[in-house]
Parts: sequence; structure tokens; C-alpha cells
Amino acid sequence: MKRCLNLENIHIEGNGYGADGIKTFSSQDGVIATPDGRTLLYCPLGKQGVYVADTKVSKIADGAFKGGELNGIKLPYVTEIGKEAFADSELSSVEF
Repeated sequence: MKRCLNLENIHIEGNGYGADGIKTFSSQDGVIATPDGRTLLYCPLGKQGVYVADTKVSKIADGAFKGGELNGIKLPYVTEIGKEAFADSELSSVEF
């Protein structure tokens, strides 16, 4: 998805279950997360404005917001941030 520069939101249909019946992903306000919603995996590059993470989010994966157009992000319950999580992004503020 690294060339989908205008993609603003991703919605996981069917609760994120794969063909084998195992839940693989979830989505929160257009951002891809793990099935339990505790780790944010990928924010679409075209998503703009300020993103507020859900209260159950405690981790940001490696490169999750890399190269994105968000202006700000609020991560009130995050305790772990992966490598290059915000690299090359347009962020002007990050609140914890």
C-alpha cells in the first residue's frame, strides 16, 4: 500500500476473519490494527487531520505512521512505539 498516496481509510469487513476462520486484522477509525485492537499496524498515507487512538491501544508497530499526512496524533495509553513509527511523516504534534 505504499503507493496508495490518496488512501484515507481502511475498513475491515466481516470482523477481519480469514478463510480459515482465524481473525487476522481489525480496523479502528480507518487504521489497521491487530485482532485485539491493542497494536496499530498501518495508517493509510492519505489520512489527514488528527488521529486519536482508542483507549485499548498500547503499542504502535514499526513504521505504522511512516510517510503519512496526519497533522497530529493522540496516544493516551500507548506504552511502546516501534522503530520508525513516524518516520517521514507530516506530524507536527504527538500527545501521550
